[in-house]
Amino acid sequence: MNYIRSLKLDFNAESAVHPIVNVKQNDRNTRFLKIGLYSDGTAYAPESGVPILFRCKNQESGATVTLSTESADPDYGSVPITKLNENTIQVVLTESVTREAGLCLCDICLDKGSEILSTEAFYIRVHPSPGG
Repeated sequence: MNYIRSLKLDFNAESAVHPIVNVKQNDRNTRFLKIGLYSDGTAYAPESGVPILFRCKNQESGATVTLSTESADPDYGSVPITKLNENTIQVVLTESVTREAGLCLCDICLDKGSEILSTEAFYIRVHPSPGG
């Protein structure tokens, strides 16, 4: 019962059109993003040991969510981001991401402490659920 959406995100892209992923409010732990990381169109492998973050901000409510390869998400019960290979990660869209309906601005970020590198932005549209 899992749904996987694949994206390719570039650390140097200046795209005028950002991908939009559509999900339903309150779906949890069943929707995954399979994200290929690139730099100028070439596969990009993050350095070993550098935390990978998924950052998401709901544009209507202002609610923010940050998921990491370094810590468990309380809604999910384990680490919501895993590396599938050198340049591909998988992100679980946890309840904290789908809790509120609205358009969410998102990116993937490599956080090396004093250095931060972010991908191009993408959106997650959380469609309202009849159950609210």
